[in-house]
Order: sequence, then C-alpha cells, then structure tokens
Amino acid sequence: MKPDFMRFKIQMASANGWSDLRSSSDGETYEICFYSTEAEAEAAREDFRDLSEYLESFQIVPESEPETENIYE
Repeated sequence: MKPDFMRFKIQMASANGWSDLRSSSDGETYEICFYSTEAEAEAAREDFRDLSEYLESFQIVPESEPETENIYE
C-alpha cells in the first residue's frame, strides 16, 4: 500500500555512492532524517552550508530512493 504523502530525505555523496543523512539523540542509534516537503529538505540542506562548501555533494530525494552506502555503519 502506497502512503498518501511523499516524504523527502537528504543524501550525501560518499566515496562509494550516496548515503542517507541520519541523526542521533543518544550518539548510538542513527535514524534517517525525513522531511515532509521538498522545501523543508532544501532548508535543512542549506544548514550544511557552513559544514560543506560544496552543496552539490548533498542531494534531495524521495524517501524511496535507496542509498548506495551507509557511512554510519
């Protein structure tokens, strides 16, 4: 069954492909960051401007887009 809405996520370029952006509240368990709209994901992506001078290394994709590498493992 398909959801009635689409969520988005941010993927970061890595040495071997694309990794989903994750966050952790306890420093141990990392969960994928999902955004309700593409605009919300774009605003979150802009928050990384200070961390990366190359925003093209981040892409916004639908939550169904698979990552090709998990850099958190």
